[in-house]
Amino acid sequence: AFTFDAYDYIEDNSDKHVIAIGSSKMREIFDGVTIGELTDYSGDFFNLAYAGDRPYVRMIEIDALIRTDPQMVIIEIGPNVFSALSTPLPE
Repeated sequence: AFTFDAYDYIEDNSDKHVIAIGSSKMREIFDGVTIGELTDYSGDFFNLAYAGDRPYVRMIEIDALIRTDPQMVIIEIGPNVFSALSTPLPE
C-alpha cells in the first residue's frame, strides 16, 4: 500500500522525477541524493523498491506509475525477475 501513497505524493509534489523500482538490491543501491550531486539533473529521485519485489506484483501499479508522468523509470533486472515458486511448495 505504501507505493500507492508514494505515487500520490509524487503526482502532487514533483513535476520532474525519476522513479526506481525493484527488490532490496535496488532499495539499497539507488541513492537519489548522490545521483543528484553527481549529475546535472535538477529533478527529484524516488526509490520505490522493496524486498522480495517481483514484476507481476508491480503490474497493479502501472496506472499509478504512468499517472505521475516520470522522466524515467529505472527497473531492476535480477534474480527476482526470473525466479518462480514451485506450486505446491515442497515439504
